[in-house]
Amino acid sequence: MLKINRNRLPALFWALVLCAVMISGAMPAAVFAEASGEEAVYEEAAADDASGEDAEAGAEEGAADEAAADEAAAADAAETASGAAAEAAQTETAAGDGIAGNSIEGWPSAKAKLSDYVCVYDTTTGTVLMDKNMDVQTPPASLTKIMTVLIAIENGDLNADVAMTEAGLALAVAGSSNLYTVDGESFKLKDMLYGIILASANDMATQVAEYIGGGSVDNFVAMMNERAKELGCTGTHFVNACGMPAEGHVSTAHDMALIAEAAFRNETFRDIIGTASYTIPATAIYAPREITSGHPALSDPEGHKLKGVIGGMLGYTDAAGSCMITYAKRSGRTVICVALHAPDADSAFDDTSAAFSYAYKKWKLRSLEVADGEELAGGGKVLTPKNTKIEDCEKEETVTDNGDGRDKIETTYLWAGVPVGTSTVLKTHVAEAAASSVSSGTESAESGGMNVLESLAESAEAEPEKPLETAVTDTAVRNEAEAAPQVQLPFGITMNRTSFISIAILALLILLGIILILITIAVRKR
Repeated sequence: MLKINRNRLPALFWALVLCAVMISGAMPAAVFAEASGEEAVYEEAAADDASGEDAEAGAEEGAADEAAADEAAAADAAETASGAAAEAAQTETAAGDGIAGNSIEGWPSAKAKLSDYVCVYDTTTGTVLMDKNMDVQTPPASLTKIMTVLIAIENGDLNADVAMTEAGLALAVAGSSNLYTVDGESFKLKDMLYGIILASANDMATQVAEYIGGGSVDNFVAMMNERAKELGCTGTHFVNACGMPAEGHVSTAHDMALIAEAAFRNETFRDIIGTASYTIPATAIYAPREITSGHPALSDPEGHKLKGVIGGMLGYTDAAGSCMITYAKRSGRTVICVALHAPDADSAFDDTSAAFSYAYKKWKLRSLEVADGEELAGGGKVLTPKNTKIEDCEKEETVTDNGDGRDKIETTYLWAGVPVGTSTVLKTHVAEAAASSVSSGTESAESGGMNVLESLAESAEAEPEKPLETAVTDTAVRNEAEAAPQVQLPFGITMNRTSFISIAILALLILLGIILILITIAVRKR
């Protein structure tokens, strides 16, 4: 039986502690954590720098986003009481509300409670943001006149004199919108177009149709239908030029959005549709006619406030209900809202106000960034939900030869399967770029190449903030790190990992020997 002399216990204890401290200090935790031993000091430092830069960039981007969000929130707070009331009142659930996007996973939900047919259309990307029965055919009422005015602008002389005839007065019946023109009264074509849009004048619309149609209203209506097909309308068929009830005179919210967008590309139309009031000069028969837009946001901007409104038109018949087309522009982005078959004008306006809040609050227009050596030749604007980014979109790409040594990459960006933007990027052929690189390498070899210092000197010139001495040091550290894994020891000592492990094992053996010697000294036989 062995016994330890109690008088020597303290000395033995402190000797063991001292040895343990020496060994633990020499062996960093990294040795045990990194069993593979593949990461080098240079690579870890580079990773730390990259993460630091990412964190800083993320912080800056986050700050910018927060500032933009605060600005947007402040702007949204200034929205009209009527718009806010409209959104608050629309408490329908997504199920059964007729809005297609509300059943699509990942698509921001929308509300349009009072109008039966709604289309909200972003003109920058051609994206339909809200679809409530937008392809169902319905009478478009006086919104028909948007196509009438577009055809007249495209085919007529705005300064031409147009005289009223019996054909033009045929639909100026009691109860219809008209300016009470008389047979033989003459107007400038441009003045008549203001009367058609602002006062929804059926008499002027029909007279313009006869004039532009070469003396035939039917010819003009045929032009309207042909133009609708050119614009991609699939549910539209016009029977007259003013929107008065007629069998087979139908359109859809989607088609009306396409027509409204095409018309809005014309500067003359933009001037007319955005005018709140206008004076038609006196004729030989009547005094000047003062007319006001029928759109409530234009005629009554205080009572029907709508942020960013730049144009619109209202229509009504018993069959069509109240119909409204509105243009709004915020932050350089134009959106069109078509609301059809609402109970009354205020209901159509409430849905329109809520639709614009949805379009601008829940969606954000983003610009595509191209890499060095690439050229953005078209598109480049993508609409995605708030708090997302272009990279979150699905993509469909087509690559063709541009004929100038570059590939043409045409991309369609999709959100939940719906196109939300496009881009056309020109990029140098990969094969040619590689050949250019090989050619450059061959020329270097033929010229004798460059030694290491020359290469480092060029690197220093490319990055003037890094002097040649620093470049040499960095390269040496990189080469050494790639040659063998390193271990960082206390007091700034760096050691090859393999050598360190060998020394550590030797130290453990020495420690074990010291412990055995101490035990032998401290223990004695009974």
